[in-house]
Amino acid sequence: MRDIVTRLRALRAESARAEEPFYVFAACTDAFDLDTYRRVRDAGVTHLMTKPWMFHGVGEEDLQGKIDSMARFGDEILAHMED
Repeated sequence: MRDIVTRLRALRAESARAEEPFYVFAACTDAFDLDTYRRVRDAGVTHLMTKPWMFHGVGEEDLQGKIDSMARFGDEILAHMED
């Protein structure tokens, strides 16, 4: 991820849009814990697409399970990203 973001930033620096905001969206299917999410952030990813319920064995039809998993993700990951 770090190599890709570095390359994108270098290409962007050479473009006419170099001064505009630059966002990197990623879907990281191997990010399961706080340290991994921090490494993704530190590699230059600014926005992450994830389905936290997939990591807790919650099925696609289980709405309450999804809600609970998102709350858990907020408590265990998002709340500590700036630590």
